[in-house]
Amino acid sequence: MKKPESFPPACHPSGVIPAGRIHFWPIDRWRALQRRRLRQHLAWAAKSPLNRQLARRTKTGRGVITADDLLDLPIITKQELALAESGALAVPTDRIAEWVTTSGTTGRPLQIGLTARDLSRLAENEAVALNLAGLQPGDTLLLAVAMDRMFIAGLAYWLGAQKIGAACVRIGSQFASTAQMLCAWKTLSGRKFLMTVPSLASQLSISDCPLRLEAVIGIGEPLLGPDLRPNALAACVAKSLALPADRVLSTYASTETCTTFAQGPRCKGGHLNPRLGWVEILDDQNQPVNPGTPGNIVITPLGVEGMPLVRFATGDIAALYTAPCPCGRTTPRLGPILGRQSQLLKVRGTSLYPAAIFDVLNSIRQIEDYLLVVESTHDLSDKLAVYVHFAGGKSRIPHLCRTLKAATGGRLKVTPDIRICSREELAAFRAGHPARKPIRFLDRRGR
Repeated sequence: MKKPESFPPACHPSGVIPAGRIHFWPIDRWRALQRRRLRQHLAWAAKSPLNRQLARRTKTGRGVITADDLLDLPIITKQELALAESGALAVPTDRIAEWVTTSGTTGRPLQIGLTARDLSRLAENEAVALNLAGLQPGDTLLLAVAMDRMFIAGLAYWLGAQKIGAACVRIGSQFASTAQMLCAWKTLSGRKFLMTVPSLASQLSISDCPLRLEAVIGIGEPLLGPDLRPNALAACVAKSLALPADRVLSTYASTETCTTFAQGPRCKGGHLNPRLGWVEILDDQNQPVNPGTPGNIVITPLGVEGMPLVRFATGDIAALYTAPCPCGRTTPRLGPILGRQSQLLKVRGTSLYPAAIFDVLNSIRQIEDYLLVVESTHDLSDKLAVYVHFAGGKSRIPHLCRTLKAATGGRLKVTPDIRICSREELAAFRAGHPARKPIRFLDRRGR
């Protein structure tokens, strides 16, 4: 039997905040803490009407439910959480200090209630994540994401930066693609980090501006490929902002769980904070898959007071890796988000997620904007169309179309229908689909 790989020594470098040192603990040590935290969380979660099965087990003498019992508990879907509404709370509504909502990408936005203790947990969660990316006391975080419309991400990052002791500049999402706005802060002393949506940052150019960034932290879009190396979008961002590719970092979290997987400069994937979350990767039958195998991300957020979920299915697809990480951390890592469970495409016998097509499109610099639209032809195949807006003169379009067809056919074994359009036509397609993140995919199957 092959002996499992050993992890690097459990030691942490300077610059790591105390709450982040758990990532360098020996595996047995953080697992023991994680199990204790899970038992505490399950006992508290039984107070929520949503977790009826937990409550019944506790009342019928089963006692405290442990990690070994977790697989016997039901999965909570987004639809079930939406139907539960206030029944998902484990506290009276007068204990809620902040109401936030999900983005509503796959349905109507869900309302999530956070207590004062949850906000403190959220600050710790993001402090560890931002510190993992390199943010330290005295640094500055240029926050080019939304903090209004009950959006949790901007609030979370702001709380995390404050807990670290870093300064924040709340530029806002509307300025994310304006290099002049960023360059206005070039006179600030110390290291500067930019947090934004990667596809917006890829359109920036600071070649005429002396702003020097330490790193870019991207949200909402994957920046790693299946090989855990920077993908085409990361390369575009790195070129636009004159950064090494390993300084374009990603972070993943869901509003419902407030639990982050964060990447650092030497990390092959986003590390789970085991003090704040328990993660499972499951197949279509809700059975665990092997490390490195993509599946549905199911999270139990530990230590949540207001809405303590158990086995929440995010609907996102990714793989979890437990092999040694070059950064020296011993905690498991989440690979890039390949897509949502409902977004799996089947085209002439080939199965793929939209993210694979996005990576090809992002690798062609002349593509300024694009939208992938999928429709049903029959049960065994989908029809793909890519609406593309190219930069430059019309004379270049035939050559660029041939380049795009060759790239998709060669890398994906699938050639979508390519349709050239203007910015206005793309905007018309997206009308009626408001979102906090750039819309790159429209699913018209089942219409």
